Amino acid sequence: MAGDVASAFRNIGIHSNSVYLFAGHIEEDDVIVIELVAPFGWTGSPGFYEIAGGAIAHVHGAHANDVSPTGFFNYHWVDDHINVAADIGANCDDMDRSLRFAIVAVLGADAINTKKFTNWSTRQRVLGLVFDSVEEQVSMPAEKIKKAWHIVAAAYSASTLPRKAYRSLMGSLRHVATCIRAARPFLQRLRQRESRLHRFQSVRNTYDMRNDLLWWWLVLHTPQLNGVSLDYFNTLPPPDVVVETDASDYGLCTLDIASRQALTYQFSTFERSQIAEFKEGVPNGFDINFQGQPTMCPSTAHSVCIRLVGSKTNQGGAPTSRMLSRSGHPFLCPVFGALILLQARQNLPVNVPAAVYTNRCGRPACIATADVAEAIMRAATKIGSDPRQFSSHSLRAGGATHMYLSGTDALTIQFHGRWVSDAFKTYTRLCKESVATLSERMVAGYRGDSTLHQWELIA
Repeated sequence: MAGDVASAFRNIGIHSNSVYLFAGHIEEDDVIVIELVAPFGWTGSPGFYEIAGGAIAHVHGAHANDVSPTGFFNYHWVDDHINVAADIGANCDDMDRSLRFAIVAVLGADAINTKKFTNWSTRQRVLGLVFDSVEEQVSMPAEKIKKAWHIVAAAYSASTLPRKAYRSLMGSLRHVATCIRAARPFLQRLRQRESRLHRFQSVRNTYDMRNDLLWWWLVLHTPQLNGVSLDYFNTLPPPDVVVETDASDYGLCTLDIASRQALTYQFSTFERSQIAEFKEGVPNGFDINFQGQPTMCPSTAHSVCIRLVGSKTNQGGAPTSRMLSRSGHPFLCPVFGALILLQARQNLPVNVPAAVYTNRCGRPACIATADVAEAIMRAATKIGSDPRQFSSHSLRAGGATHMYLSGTDALTIQFHGRWVSDAFKTYTRLCKESVATLSERMVAGYRGDSTLHQWELIA
């Protein structure tokens, strides 16, 4: 069963000190319009609404009965609240009443959107997908498959695709690959092109890209492939075959140890020449050592891998790694910073945390959170800002804000910030540059895309 909040963002009021940022002038009628609640289309609305949406989910999930003694299972995405329950006795009715009570308790009686409260069913369309608890499958609706046909056909026929059209294509194909697993291998090269795409850049429809799109067309016209087991949808299944792959200047070799078989591929003359040119410094992408080799030489280092053992949101889990490449800036560059850090560490063992360095007295010292905060506040003072408004956490909020302003998509921001939910939206700050023409755009009916709204499922 799915429940919905009526006019979700309209339930979130704007502080009186900030309403001037949401005002516009209609010249024809000589009227000034001032928005008093979070508007639809503003990138900050989902983040602020999440406070209320999360409260509803918490209150609802805290209720229990004999069938669900640990609380009702529910999942919410913005204003959509999804409920799963066993059809035993009055369990479903109890869960329905619990959700309605939670919405009323947090936002009031008018917040219940009765038209979008669905009935209990074993087959339900949720968040754009069809969940079938009897068949235990998740599939795509037929109309979405048909929409993907048209998008792929249009992309195949075009000679170039602007950034917006290419992102629309990728968003549709990622959604398809969620339920049509056979389509996933054909997403890789298309995804690589997107990662290097700038804001006003177009993508040329190459021969390889057309072949990939042709495969997508064939996959979309095979209805038997639509559908994936709920077990696979929740977690990845154990691999049937484990292979080990390595490369040399002359070819690739893959070993299937279990079956004691080997697959080999010999590079062509052209591929070998490209590999040789890459080793001489030509940036053509033919790097057989894709993980790179450790180096202390600034001229050869092109990326840095950061391994994070623990964090506030991951205190006991497995370490996570992030790879960052050169920024092109003379000193605001992760590779440059990593090289300076390594030089400061001198001969310290590699298993010593990165925050430890060798000071001027030759003794090990550690960079503390207070040191980082003090440096940030000194910088804030130099530019005339109030240092009390800054701390070490400003790096996290500032990083998310600058990625957003540069046009980075929401999933990339969430991935690099290691946010497990969309709470990162509350960290983005509206600087004066981003709101300078806000009123003008509101009056003009601006309908531009916002990267914080472009949520896409990664295959």
